[in-house]
Amino acid sequence: MTRGEGKTKICLISKQFYPATIGGAELYMYEIFKRIREENKVTILTYDDVDYEEAEVIHLPGIHFAIRSFLFSIIAGLKARLGDYDVVHINGYWGEFSGLFVKTAIVTVHDVGFLGRKGLLNKIRFFLLDKAMRSSRKVITVSERSKKEILRGFKIDEEKIRVIPAGIDPEKYITSAPPGDGKVILSFGRFARNKGYEYLIDAFKIVNERIEDAHLVIAGYAEDKSYITELVDRTGGMKNVQILQNPSEERKIQLFATCDIYCQPSIADEGFGITILEAMASSKPCIATDIFSGVGHLPEEFLVKAGDKDELASRIIEILNSDYRTIGAEMRRRAEKYSWDNIVRETLSLYREVEA
Repeated sequence: MTRGEGKTKICLISKQFYPATIGGAELYMYEIFKRIREENKVTILTYDDVDYEEAEVIHLPGIHFAIRSFLFSIIAGLKARLGDYDVVHINGYWGEFSGLFVKTAIVTVHDVGFLGRKGLLNKIRFFLLDKAMRSSRKVITVSERSKKEILRGFKIDEEKIRVIPAGIDPEKYITSAPPGDGKVILSFGRFARNKGYEYLIDAFKIVNERIEDAHLVIAGYAEDKSYITELVDRTGGMKNVQILQNPSEERKIQLFATCDIYCQPSIADEGFGITILEAMASSKPCIATDIFSGVGHLPEEFLVKAGDKDELASRIIEILNSDYRTIGAEMRRRAEKYSWDNIVRETLSLYREVEA
């Protein structure tokens, strides 16, 4: 097996990469890279402009995202095939198709929420992902729920799939902070329509009728500008609703530390939900939708029906009127099991299996 300078040659293929793109899937690959780069000879293939000496940026024109993603997958897959790597790890969300060209690859599939949707694009994605998973050596997915969905939707050997969750750095988060004014409800993530923020705003209007000192903060990274405009309009000028775009990492950690409760109102296309884990690590009680049922980090009793503003509002009110700090302490204990060091250790173990 060929090794570079005595080190294992590892190729990480991720269409987008942190911090050029800020999202759970991008952070996932970055955290792996950060922990393996010293002991191994690592090459990153991405189309994001990132400032790592190990990165080889594949520049592509600003065309439709699906065409761009497919072109990237072809080019990255061929480069990996010619690179004589010991391990090739391909990150999901339209990047998995590189596995069509690398028969010994590990492919991470974060979720398959597109299954069952109509349209030519989804049919093409299904066909290519099916081929990529079949030709790969191993498939990583981040939860037992995602594994079940893959097995239900694709004809793939169950023994090929390994469940390895995403993670966090527990010590990075502040578990106690001076209380602010009123009760602060936080939601954090990309401003994308699958996040369901409109339902949280509608639920908050109900909450505010019962808890007058409640405040809502929706923070994250601008992706869909028109969606942000719609959300601002939906608030109707409420002064106790704040929409915060592109906060720094330091500001993000402060937001988690100073909120009273965290909500993730997603309605589709979620694999793991790292922000839920970040809130748990900050000792905050969390509510999410049943999109996250079976993921494992958040107890099922804290899940509500996706798109149901009334149930979401009721659960928020119930927790804010309870001893929610005790709930937050238990959330922290659960989050500590998901340290990135443990997650990457398990991932490296899988690399060694593929190498053997």
